[in-house]
Amino acid sequence: MVVGGNFGVVTEFEFALHPVGPMVHLGLFLFSPEHGREVFQFARQFVRDLPDECGVFLAGLSAPPEPFVPAELHFAPVFALAVVGFGDEHTHSELIAPIKAALSPIFEMVTPIPYVGLQQMFDAAAPWGTHAYEKAVYLQELTDGAIDVILEHQAKKMSPLSFVPIFVLGGAYGRADGDKSAFGGRRDIGYVVNISAATADPSDYEAERGWVRSYWAALVEHAVGVGGYVNFMTENDDERVRSSYGAKYTRLQQIKATFDPDNVFHLNANISPAR
Repeated sequence: MVVGGNFGVVTEFEFALHPVGPMVHLGLFLFSPEHGREVFQFARQFVRDLPDECGVFLAGLSAPPEPFVPAELHFAPVFALAVVGFGDEHTHSELIAPIKAALSPIFEMVTPIPYVGLQQMFDAAAPWGTHAYEKAVYLQELTDGAIDVILEHQAKKMSPLSFVPIFVLGGAYGRADGDKSAFGGRRDIGYVVNISAATADPSDYEAERGWVRSYWAALVEHAVGVGGYVNFMTENDDERVRSSYGAKYTRLQQIKATFDPDNVFHLNANISPAR
């Protein structure tokens, strides 16, 4: 029994594989903070018009010091919009054309890339030994109020390793029957915003953790409850865990009472056994 990183003993995995690559098409666009509002206001409709045959990603971050990024932008605060196409080059060009027509990126990279290379692009941004803390929220929509919070608090980030990935949900995820899995997230949610602090120097950790908490507290006012994706919870307080699983929480408590009545598996986003 496996519940989204929560409790259980894995005895078997069964995978449904889908062919990808070996080459895919990447459109990566970076924007200066002063253009953040127009990026998010554009993106909230743009991402909903994309087909299943592509992936899309938004983020607030410091531009990575990678060879493909101009040296003058290394560590600069930016917002990112990336579109990955799993079809042909022409189709991908059509997908990203509205970005080029509507926005003014300070950097863009449009290129074929090995799928495995895509997975490794930002590995250097998460070096071993960093001190990390994160909290996440579900947003139904990128409302103007939510965008205001993102713009205000992203500017307060101090560590270049900290970043805020914004995962766009939908497609097959949104069409799945939520009652047929133990996954805690709602299927009609538009976005997961993960506010992630990371510092190389332990003396910087407290301040960066405070940044995450303040950011989250402001953004949750525009969110769907206080829950979030449980793998993005550093502190697993009961209220947020219950909110994350919603109506499933009681059912999972009953399962826990049957298979783990002593709550052995509790060092996680804990679901306590029904009593």
